[in-house]
Amino acid sequence: MPGEHRYVRHLAPPDPATDDDASRTPSPWRPADAWSPSWLRARRDELDVVHVHFGFEHLTQDEMAQWLETVAALGLRLVYTVHDIDNPNLRGQDHHHALVALLLAAADAVVTLTDGAAREVERRWRRRPEVIAHPHLVSSAWLAGQRIAPPRARPVVGVHVGALRANIDAVGALEAITTATAPYDVRVLARADALATAKDARLLAALTQLRRQGAQVNGRPPLPQHDLWRLLADLDVLVLPYRWATHSGWVEECHDLGVGVLASDCGYLTEQSPAVRTFGWADVDSGADITPLLDLALAGRVRADPEARRDQRLSIARRHADIYRSLT
Repeated sequence: MPGEHRYVRHLAPPDPATDDDASRTPSPWRPADAWSPSWLRARRDELDVVHVHFGFEHLTQDEMAQWLETVAALGLRLVYTVHDIDNPNLRGQDHHHALVALLLAAADAVVTLTDGAAREVERRWRRRPEVIAHPHLVSSAWLAGQRIAPPRARPVVGVHVGALRANIDAVGALEAITTATAPYDVRVLARADALATAKDARLLAALTQLRRQGAQVNGRPPLPQHDLWRLLADLDVLVLPYRWATHSGWVEECHDLGVGVLASDCGYLTEQSPAVRTFGWADVDSGADITPLLDLALAGRVRADPEARRDQRLSIARRHADIYRSLT
């Protein structure tokens, strides 16, 4: 769960009927129906294993405990993939960590995406997850046809602002970009609804300054997947201004598309892709020029080999199938 997420669908071997269907606009997030104990009971005969990924922050600890009791009472086996040690949508993490602890205690098998995350989970909760890498997110057809653009005189730098979720420090990143000394074409990747409701004076000032410097600051509605890939593929570097994170799907898409990544030095993003370069918030907050770091990200951009990514996905699918079979 959630079953509609592209990561979850890519745990299965490629299926042309669904894998390359990227024209649909993503629906607003809502909790998966499977979080209801009554939903599980009604479908008991159809299920052997329940696999949890993310999307459970709406549950109270009591509700999670009751749901786990239902899973056990029905004789279902539980797999939990720890995508987020810290939840990117929440500022306080105590509630999330409590839910993670409940899942880890109940799970029959635990998975995570990187060695670093596995070590942290073991240190904090005494469960050692199996490490299975993140599969590609860009569809196979795009992977086969994508080519890295030749170097440009003015590299295109995108700054991921999105919907201004809790872990995004848009102010810090945008202020740093306004003072970069090298000539870049800057594009702020933001949701229109986030910009329309933004009230932070420093954020609004940074956006105004960037517009004056010629940056593209145009909020966008939710995009079909292929339009988002076109937007990303036209960048040379994407800046990910996370204050906290564990893993990132944006890293995987940039790796698929040959876009360099400059991300804050949190979580285990550097273990996901060799193209990730990092910055420290202490340096950015003190006003350091990030131009050398952007140049490193430009020089380090590398596109994933499409055949290697496809083979990796098949290996990931086989490993998950082996886990499910071992539990039934």
